[in-house]
Amino acid sequence: MTPQTITMTLGALVEAEPALDRLLEQKLPAQTAYHLAKLAKLVKAETAHFHAQRDVLIRELGAPAGDVVEVMLEHRAAFFQRVQELLAVEATIAWRPLSLAQVSEISGGDVLRLGALLSE
Repeated sequence: MTPQTITMTLGALVEAEPALDRLLEQKLPAQTAYHLAKLAKLVKAETAHFHAQRDVLIRELGAPAGDVVEVMLEHRAAFFQRVQELLAVEATIAWRPLSLAQVSEISGGDVLRLGALLSE
């Protein structure tokens, strides 16, 4: 079997992450569970980069507000623009998509959220 890759934007991966987490909680056959766990680990590695960069932007464009740092009003447009640019970055995952046949139960919303991480 030749290795496959999945290319998605960071935004799509961030959106897919909660759906993967829900699937990880399902009891699945061992081979499917392994496939899903490896896919989720690779997705989480990519989304960690997004979250780290977003946090850098918050610190760069923000100011302390109690126990948190909030983006200052005058920097919000720049912050949202830079986050949108970050969400549009393409990421490639060196693993194959999960097959719809491998999943016992899934909502239509999660099918949409998973996008290219799920195949027919």
